[in-house]
Amino acid sequence: MKKGIVLALAVTVSLVLPGVSFAEGGPGATPQKLESLNYPSKGIELVIPYAAGGAMDSTGRIFAKYAEKYTGQSISINNVSGGSGFEGAKYLMTTNTDGYTLFLSDPGPGFVRTGANQVPFDFEVAMVPAARINVDSRLIAVSTEHSPFKTPQEFVDYAKAHPGELKIGTPGEYTDGGMAVELLKRAGLDLNAVACNGSGAVREQVLSGALDGGALTVSDVYKLLPDGKLMIVGILSEEKVEAIPDAPTFRELGYDAVWSTSRGISLRAGTDVRILWYWAGLAEQIAKDPEYQKELAELGLKPSYMAAEEYSQEVHGIFKTIQDILK
Repeated sequence: MKKGIVLALAVTVSLVLPGVSFAEGGPGATPQKLESLNYPSKGIELVIPYAAGGAMDSTGRIFAKYAEKYTGQSISINNVSGGSGFEGAKYLMTTNTDGYTLFLSDPGPGFVRTGANQVPFDFEVAMVPAARINVDSRLIAVSTEHSPFKTPQEFVDYAKAHPGELKIGTPGEYTDGGMAVELLKRAGLDLNAVACNGSGAVREQVLSGALDGGALTVSDVYKLLPDGKLMIVGILSEEKVEAIPDAPTFRELGYDAVWSTSRGISLRAGTDVRILWYWAGLAEQIAKDPEYQKELAELGLKPSYMAAEEYSQEVHGIFKTIQDILK
């Protein structure tokens, strides 16, 4: 098997978040337990730092739907796209720390901080993770209509013989999709990353034949698979994905590259810790909702809940991995 790099999602480091003690309060804070704060008493904004139509957008909207169910308040979606999540994070810094603006987080800001190296604030200091809500495996997919490759093996054989030739769309310059392409390159499969404006744009250009393939996620492509519009070349996962058991992993194809997108709910640093725990508990409650599980299953996903402290450690570990690989 070729040499590669694997992201270990279970990290053992300890992350200290400014202004937050996880000894205060505790997970599972219900609306009744926050009566002293009268929270939430009005509508809530969920910032999705990517364009509408992609996996971040669709999974965020599903979460918002069930957050409305359990909070009794309206959840408005604000797509603030640009800069691989940076513009959305920058917008969050302009909002109050009253808990009425949530941020749908992924590793994007970590890529920006490492790649661009010129940002006005430290993401790990500026925002506080409340809960992880899902994990979405990265993959490479091609159009069955426009691609000359009829099997995953044909794709990898051609790519190996023609390094850097195949154009693979990514959701942006500093994104998980770009990391997937980079890890495959380091594992011996040299593809040409082409930055697009979000995963929805990648999918459209793959389907039209404008790109040779796309670095997408399971939820980006799942609904298109029954119609045979896309072929999954390989998934960057340690094991096969349950929802699409026929799709090979890149490890099975001989390329040791593993990467996934971890999504969660974060708040601006300085928010009352009881509100942080409120969202940690609410996210767990939503994850157990059978209807929520059913809607995620329609995207090929399962809830992958992780509480605040553990998720904070994971975020720190992911950011460190990004720095180690891209520095």
